[in-house]
Amino acid sequence: MEFDGDGPNQEAPGDWREFLRPESLLEHIRELEGEIRWNPLDAELHFELGTFYDCAKDSENAVNSYWKVLELDPQMHQAHYALGEHYFGKKRYWDAAMEFGHYVSAEPDDPDGTLYLKFGISCLRIGQVGDARHQLRKARLDKDSGRAGVADKLLSRIS
Repeated sequence: MEFDGDGPNQEAPGDWREFLRPESLLEHIRELEGEIRWNPLDAELHFELGTFYDCAKDSENAVNSYWKVLELDPQMHQAHYALGEHYFGKKRYWDAAMEFGHYVSAEPDDPDGTLYLKFGISCLRIGQVGDARHQLRKARLDKDSGRAGVADKLLSRIS
C-alpha cells in the first residue's frame, strides 16, 4: 500500500531500503537509460540518471551524466552541486571549489548544511584563504553544531 499525508501517492515508510538495493538501482538505471533514448534532450532525466549512478557508486557515469545535464541546461545548478560533491570526495579541491562556486552564484541557499563547509575547505586546500574565510563564516551559521564547530576551528587557525 502507498501512503501520502493526504492521499495514496507516496511509498510507505521503509520502502526506500528496497529502492537502494543494488539490483533495484540497476533496474532504475536501465529504465532511465531507455527513457533517455526516447528523450535525449531531457536534462531532468540525465540528472536523475546521474543521481542513480551516484547511489550505485558508479562515479564515472554519474559525472558524465551531470556534465550532460549542464550541456543541455546550463541553468540546472544542482548538477554543479553534485559535481562539487564528487570532486570533493576525490580530493580534487580546485574542481570542487569551482563547482561549488558555480552553484552558490546561482543558488545561494545551502540545501543540506554542508556546502559552505566543503566549499571553505576546498578553498583552503587550494590556497584561497580569503574565499575560505568567507565560506567558513557562512558555515558557522549551520544548525548542525558539529559542522559549525569544524568551521569555527578552521577559522581560528587561519585568522
